[in-house]
Amino acid sequence: SAKRLSLFIDTMDVENEDIITDPLRLNQILLNLSSNAVKFTPPGGKIRLRVVRVASKSAVDLLRFEMSDTGIGMT
Repeated sequence: SAKRLSLFIDTMDVENEDIITDPLRLNQILLNLSSNAVKFTPPGGKIRLRVVRVASKSAVDLLRFEMSDTGIGMT
């Protein structure tokens, strides 16, 4: 809140909230990405987490996690 950052979370087309994953690793990855986004996004910037359901031919849906921000970026 001190940097006046906006956070948007989009769970587009995600119908089932139950996922099979390594919760420790997923938490670690999302925490690292969001921490970097907060650290390198200038005041008044935007951070977005998007969870997208990827089409799958099996009975199991695949989810893709996308993190983006208005920070300086990487080369």
